[in-house]
Order: sequence, then C-alpha cells, then structure tokens
Amino acid sequence: MTKPRIGLVLGGGGPVGHAYHCGALRAIEESTGWDPRTADVVVGTSAGAQVAALLRAGMGAADLFARVTGGEMSADGAGIAHHYTRPEPARGGSGRGWRPASSQRLLRALRRPWEAHPGTIVAALAPEGRTALAPMADGMREVFGDAWPADATWFVALRLDTGQRVALGRAGAPHTDVGHAVTASCAVPGMFAPVEIEFSRYVDGGAVSPTNADLLEDEGLDLVLVLAPTSARTGAGVRPDTPVRHLMRAVLDSEVRKLAKAGIPAFVVQPGRAELDAMGVNALDSGRMEPVARAARESTVAVLSSPDEAGQLAALRTVAQSAQ
Repeated sequence: MTKPRIGLVLGGGGPVGHAYHCGALRAIEESTGWDPRTADVVVGTSAGAQVAALLRAGMGAADLFARVTGGEMSADGAGIAHHYTRPEPARGGSGRGWRPASSQRLLRALRRPWEAHPGTIVAALAPEGRTALAPMADGMREVFGDAWPADATWFVALRLDTGQRVALGRAGAPHTDVGHAVTASCAVPGMFAPVEIEFSRYVDGGAVSPTNADLLEDEGLDLVLVLAPTSARTGAGVRPDTPVRHLMRAVLDSEVRKLAKAGIPAFVVQPGRAELDAMGVNALDSGRMEPVARAARESTVAVLSSPDEAGQLAALRTVAQSAQ
C-alpha cells in the first residue's frame, strides 16, 4: 500500500500562536504517533514559519513543547534551540514621522482597485518597521547554512511593492536561504523591517492569509493538517470571540473548501474556549506562551479522543505505523 502523503500548514499568530503550535503538535504526536517532522510538505506563515523551520531542522514535537514550557529538551533539540532567536519589536517612536511603506503598491491599487487584497493595502499603508530580523536570520543560517530542507518546505511572504503572495521555497519562487525566507514571512508590517530578497522587499505572509492552506490544492496530498491559532472552533458553546477571529475563520473555511474541491481532505486544529482564555487579546504577549502551549496540548488531545475526529486522522496513523 502506498504511504499517504501529508501536508502540514502552520498559521501565524505571534508568540502566542507559536506556543499554540508547540502544544497542538505535541498532542497530535501523542494521540496518533505521527511525527510532524515527516510531513511531505510544510507551509509556514509568520509564527508558523518559525515552527516549520524548527521542525525541518530536526526539532521534534516533544522538544518544541519542552522549550516553550520550560521542560527538559533532548541534546539535539537544545542544540537547535540554541540558535533560535525570537524577534523583539523595538520600543518607542522612530522620530521619522509616518509615511507608507510602499507608495508603489498604493498607486497600483488605485489603478486596479478590484484586484487589491485588503491586507496588502494595509501592509503598504503601514510605516516601515524599525526592528531588523537579522539576528533570527543569522541563527537560522547557523542551523541550515545555505542548504534548503530536503523535504518540501514553503515560507509564505508578501512582496510588498506588488501585493503578490509568494511561497518561498516553492518552484518558481525567488532563490534565498532559510534565514531570509523565515524572517520575510515574519516581518509584521509596521513593526519589523521588510526583508530584501533578489531586490524586492517582503513582509509577513499573514497579510494575505493567516494560514495560506490553499497553496496545497495542486499537490495531490492525501491529507492536509491545518493548525490555525488565529481562528477558533465552533460548536459546544465555543464561538470566535472577536471580529478578527470571525474573519480568520471565514478565510480558513474558504481555503478548506478549495482543498476539498481538489479532492484533498483537511483536518483543522484551532483554539477552543480554554486556549482562547489562555491566549488573551494580545498575540505578542510572550508571557502567555507557557499556559497557551499547555492548554493547546490538553484541548487537542481531548478533541482527538473523539471517535469522529480521530477517524479523520487515519492517514497520520498509517504513516506512523509505516515508520516503525
């Protein structure tokens, strides 16, 4: 029997979203035996790009969870974590006054407004961030050098001056290294400085979509596992608790429908009430990372214990069994 091909989508969400990924991935591995490092394709956006890079560097779900919660890591995991630098935005005013990051993009939008994605306009209107992500890029290069992961790994970024979504690492995308690709995907408009790749400036791919799961619709996968920290589960009294989460859930639902139309089932993991309470309203609050990771692990284990939900993940169990 042919081994199922699995896609893993890791959405954005700041440090809080990063922690959510660590808890949810640990729960998935515990519940199914599937190692997320073995995904055939990984798509990471913003915080998800960081976690995707750590997975491809060899850091397993147990180490991801331990790093966030203060647990003991393996020697290999600790060695990788040593090179990881979490970005910290600069504080205080720039003293330069406000001006849009991309007048070029705004002019393009005025000429063809029907083609303008709202998120790309917001990114163009925001002033250039003052904090460079070079320390994070340097750390990633210490792990990967100039090499790209052997298995398909895409980091989603927005080409600032054109509004084009780009999956760095995908065929046809500009050539770069993992350090530049991850930081381009993480460069939140107005906070972090755009990252230059082949003479173009790139910012956070979350400006287009927090998950970008639809990028996998032509990959012929047997299952796409989507982790969406900015969305929220519905049912059992849980509803997206802010207008932003309502919007993010709608975007995600649209992407899942595109995958379904292509014949690819998707399993979505997203916060419930306990995780939402742990997350609070500030995705950049790193002080919430440990409780978020713990809540995500506990809640995801509970979700996967449901017979209906667990049955959808048979492909993960098949892959896990074949690896034994």
